[in-house]
Amino acid sequence: MAGPDVFLNDALHTAAIEHLTGKQSTPPFVPVPTRSDAGLSGEYASFQRHQNVRAEGGKLLVDTTTLFYDEDHRRILGIYGGFGTTTETYVGIAPGQYMIDGTDPQTGLRFTPNHQYATRPNG
Repeated sequence: MAGPDVFLNDALHTAAIEHLTGKQSTPPFVPVPTRSDAGLSGEYASFQRHQNVRAEGGKLLVDTTTLFYDEDHRRILGIYGGFGTTTETYVGIAPGQYMIDGTDPQTGLRFTPNHQYATRPNG
């Protein structure tokens, strides 16, 4: 499933699985507070998405700009939210792994349109 309700969908499935199995779900990593790696700072681009990453105060600040192909593209992506120009703050949750500040590392849940994990390549 994709779109603005993907994490609500995950939360509902997790609750059902926990109820059916009698077991509490756990993240696929052990959360350990970690400072950001300044080596990740730089510019990244793919198709219509451009990102500028900078380390600041032990966190990663990620400025993301989406370049729209045309007005129809802008309108369609606007339905999902989180496109255009955004800035997110990521915190280290384990060596080489980051998530948006304010996300619960035990559940991975944060109800906002631009919600995601970020994992360092080959990390």
